[in-house]
Amino acid sequence: MKKSHNIFFLLAAVLLLTSCTKFKGGQEIPAYMCVKAWDFTTDYTREGADTHAITDVWIYIDGNFQGCYEIRKKYEADSLIDESVTVPILSEGKHDVTLYPGVKLNGISSTRIHYPFYQPFKIDDHEFTPGEIDTVSPSTMYYDIDEGFMHFKMKEDFESPQLQFKKASNSDTTVTKVNWRDDPNAWTGDPEHSNYSGHVWLGDSTRYFCIATDPIYNLPNEGDYILLEIDYKCDVEFEVGLYAKTQNGMETFELVYLRPTNEWKKNYINIGPTVTDNQTASYFKVFISGTILDGETADFYFDNIKLIYRD
Repeated sequence: MKKSHNIFFLLAAVLLLTSCTKFKGGQEIPAYMCVKAWDFTTDYTREGADTHAITDVWIYIDGNFQGCYEIRKKYEADSLIDESVTVPILSEGKHDVTLYPGVKLNGISSTRIHYPFYQPFKIDDHEFTPGEIDTVSPSTMYYDIDEGFMHFKMKEDFESPQLQFKKASNSDTTVTKVNWRDDPNAWTGDPEHSNYSGHVWLGDSTRYFCIATDPIYNLPNEGDYILLEIDYKCDVEFEVGLYAKTQNGMETFELVYLRPTNEWKKNYINIGPTVTDNQTASYFKVFISGTILDGETADFYFDNIKLIYRD
């Protein structure tokens, strides 16, 4: 027992010495910033619904990158009680802080980016005090369309009579509109503006669906981000891809498979590299497809699909 106590005090001493290591200049203790979950707002008429999947915060102090941090969810008895991340800041005194909202591109943790279409949250002359925790609740929105370099090339919220996704020639079925008042699986995030979601059912002899947009022209093709936002809920995985009309005919490019989920999720899919690699294509189409095995049935729900780019 005495030996274990000696080991404990030795470890405590090592931790104490480590914690007293000077970080920057004469600073021994960092200041801390607790960043809460992002708030996101939109102008529904021009920008569509305010759904987002902002998971990270990219922190810059006086223009210098400090790091990318994931905002964690904390639960207690299966109830969400907090969404935040506490970050040590090796600065003191007044500094300009810029926080960029970050997402997982294509839903992959290894491809995190600060989203190029969301505005940063800025704090001028923020006072950092070593040892103290400052709480920040950042907010963001899309860059202003009126500035001329932000473009919503397509928005499909399934509210208009004419849908932008049509049945492909090889598809067993097509997408239809369902009202959240009649179907509890439909999206209910904004009852003031949104009544409908897109729905596809597969079963019996209907085992494959493929829906695609009309031709999309004049996309930038110089390596720019061109991102497809999509909200979805599904029983089995489905695919999102691009058709490109090239000199070789209509070519198919598979971009990402989205996994089953019994809750509504959002994904950001980067179609920019595919567009850049096919600069001579006369137009593109976004497609969504899925299939089931014999004896299976599956429901697919879609909403708030946006194709966005910046000049």
